[in-house]
Amino acid sequence: DAGNGPPPAAPPHRRACRCFSTHGTAFNFVVGVVLLANAVVIGLEADLGLLGVGSPEWAGLHADMSIIGVGTEAERNVQNGLQEAVEADGEIKDRLQKEVNKQFDQDVNFRGELSLAKGPAHLRSGAYTVCEYFFVVFFTCELLLRMCDYHSRGFCRDRWNQFDSFLVVAGIVDVAMPFVLPAESDSSTALLLLSSLRVLRVLRILRFFRVCAELRAIGGGILTAFSTVLWIGVVTLIGNFVVASLFTSLMGQKAYLWGDQADLIERWFGSLGRSLQTLFSIMTLSGWTEIASVVSQVIPGTIVAVFIAMYIMLSFFTMFSLVTGIVNVSFASALRHDEDRRLSAIEDHRTYFAASLTNVLMACEQGNRGYLSRTEYKNTLEAHPAVLSQMRKLDMETSLDELMHTFDRLASDSGCAGSVKIDSLVDAMVHFNRVAAACDVMDIKYLVAAMRRDMQEQVGLLREEAAARHKEMTAAINAAMTKVTSMSEGVTEARAAAIHAASEVASLREQADLAERQASADRLASTSERALMSQKLDQLALKLASTASLSDKLDALTVQVSAQAEQVASAASLGKKLDALTVQVSAQAEQADALNKHVAGVLAAASRGGAAPLGASSPS
Repeated sequence: DAGNGPPPAAPPHRRACRCFSTHGTAFNFVVGVVLLANAVVIGLEADLGLLGVGSPEWAGLHADMSIIGVGTEAERNVQNGLQEAVEADGEIKDRLQKEVNKQFDQDVNFRGELSLAKGPAHLRSGAYTVCEYFFVVFFTCELLLRMCDYHSRGFCRDRWNQFDSFLVVAGIVDVAMPFVLPAESDSSTALLLLSSLRVLRVLRILRFFRVCAELRAIGGGILTAFSTVLWIGVVTLIGNFVVASLFTSLMGQKAYLWGDQADLIERWFGSLGRSLQTLFSIMTLSGWTEIASVVSQVIPGTIVAVFIAMYIMLSFFTMFSLVTGIVNVSFASALRHDEDRRLSAIEDHRTYFAASLTNVLMACEQGNRGYLSRTEYKNTLEAHPAVLSQMRKLDMETSLDELMHTFDRLASDSGCAGSVKIDSLVDAMVHFNRVAAACDVMDIKYLVAAMRRDMQEQVGLLREEAAARHKEMTAAINAAMTKVTSMSEGVTEARAAAIHAASEVASLREQADLAERQASADRLASTSERALMSQKLDQLALKLASTASLSDKLDALTVQVSAQAEQVASAASLGKKLDALTVQVSAQAEQADALNKHVAGVLAAASRGGAAPLGASSPS
């Protein structure tokens, strides 16, 4: 693309009918060369005076003298001087004619050859040469080719095509009019029209901006910055107007202060217009040294130098830098716009190339399945070398090996036994080695957004599931904690019961010990009493044996012995009761030990975090 922009969108059946492409670099290069040759010819015609609107007819010397107020005597002197000049010119031409005829041995009539002929006959023989015919025919053929490329509807919408059509029509009229007008016609209207048509040839040079993208970018930048530069000029004009008003009042109206230099001050600052012109010359760094030296004769030189320096810095350097920056920004913007147009044209060409490539691959596919094998793909590329050349034109530098490697990679991902879908293959070839465009970035953006939405939905589901599981686990933990709490309460109660049982066992043990000690004391007492009683009985028997009179006392003693025997028997029953109480205390101690062991197991299970079976209970 040479910068003309993408071709207009056309239906597929019209795209196939394009007879010629006018957007290539070669075509626009040829057009540029012809335009350059035409510019050279136009420059020669301008040097020869064959361009431009005809000058007004001279009304005569008397009319000129009367306009400027010259008297009759002065007019006669001027007329005599002109007559002498014409005669001298004739003599010079005669001598020059003789010298030329003598040197070159030719008969040349300088008076006839150097006089400008009048009428269309001169125009036909002078300005309209074979070169002009060639240019008109060439530009007409170019216009027809562009019309064939754009088609009628797209051709009329393009402003460059409208401009080219206007120039071609003007050139055709320019060539044809001298043959239509009579040979001796001196119509001023016809001559003015022909001269105006010649001037229109200069506009062909503007077509360089169409065939050269760089020139078009620069021109677009200048046009874009023109409005801003115009406003900067307005600001400068306002500042100069204020300063010019001050200088006219302070210096122009007091020019007499400069004595001999009053004429210069009057010429520079005598009126507002002259002051503006002087300030403009200072702003362009022209003649400011002379102005400063003259003004310094009355005004102190330091003040003049400071003012001129500040004025030049503000009006020239600052404004120049500002305008340069604005133009640079406009150039950068125009280059970006042109680059965007170029990329858009490449994208359109990629679309056309993708459609054509799909048709080629579909034609070479044998199974009518929409898939292409590796052999078929390689044979297609070898049979159509234009595919690789077209890819290189679209900034896709590749080779047959790289394309085959791409095919193998797609085949490995497709899972179709060495075959690749034609649409996927075309998409990979069109996007091969490609810079991401804005539309592709937007597609990726929307794809990422869609993936993000899916991930957010999945994360939401996972969060809901995690929340449900968290609730279940929380409920389970709460239930376990409730069980642990109840078990802890049971353990606490069991521990309190164990402590109470232990205290009771201790008290029972104390009572048993006391009973046992009492029983021992009672046994000792009864044994001692029995021993005493035996001794007494022995003594009594001795006494009875010694005395019979003591039978009554023996009976009484026997009764007393019987009573004491009953007491001994009651003491023996008390010992049995103490033994039974000791057995009962031992059983309660064993139960307390078992209860302590069960409580210790429950506490160990609770400390391990496991819930003990609720059905198990303590032996108590």
